[in-house]
Amino acid sequence: MGLEDSAGHDARAVSAGPTTSEAPPRPTILLPPVLDGSPEEFDPLLRALKESVAPLSHETEFAAWNELPVCYGIGSEVVRIKRTVDWAGVPAVDLLGVGGGAAIAVAFAMRYPKRVGSLGLIESLGFLRALTAELDVAEEDAAVVDPARWSDETALEVLVRRTVDPSLSSEVYRRLLALTREHRLAVPKARAFLRALEEYPADLHLLRQVTAPVYLAWGSLSNPVWVRAHRALAERFPRSRTHEFPGRHTFDPPHRSEPERVAEDLISMWSEPRPKAA
Repeated sequence: MGLEDSAGHDARAVSAGPTTSEAPPRPTILLPPVLDGSPEEFDPLLRALKESVAPLSHETEFAAWNELPVCYGIGSEVVRIKRTVDWAGVPAVDLLGVGGGAAIAVAFAMRYPKRVGSLGLIESLGFLRALTAELDVAEEDAAVVDPARWSDETALEVLVRRTVDPSLSSEVYRRLLALTREHRLAVPKARAFLRALEEYPADLHLLRQVTAPVYLAWGSLSNPVWVRAHRALAERFPRSRTHEFPGRHTFDPPHRSEPERVAEDLISMWSEPRPKAA
């Protein structure tokens, strides 16, 4: 499936705008996934974007800790982003997040909608249960969150299984599970992060106040319920566009596997007018 805007039109009908050599670099906060928190996660995409992005120095709390403290909360991440934006002296900033990082970007957009210049959300893990009544994963969440009941290895397998389209072959499932191990999915951090998401007082109606353009990307191999949740999230934003990447998944995400196409999507989105800061 290609790129679509919130009205279901081909989003590439929008002018691609200035080329990377003509446009000034955009101050962008990069929010890597909670899985390993590595800033190198964005290297393939940054190479594809070339001079289009000027990454701001920002470290999420989940990247700063080997294992998240019990008191960890999504609100503390929002505060950290606000400090970075204020330090940079920009009225609105572009946020580019993956997985758990995308969830943090959504939380920031709820709290400070006018400080958002654009949102790039790739395989967002945020607030999906609140977006669809079909996403009943209480038992699976317990498997991941409760270390007393499940080993890290069992929790890892459950976390992968709940995100995968049940109709996929066992070979595809094994490949995705191997990718999580390759990229050092940290189960203790995943436990703390999922718990923090459940506890965060999210008000998805506030996303209507985000007048900036929003881009959401995900893979077609994800569980169909998760895909519907991603589409429901896109509908919360007044100016959203989506791109479903065939053959990709949360653990084989498009920004790593197809960075040039994601870069093209982002540059097209960035050509749209920026909202005025309040």
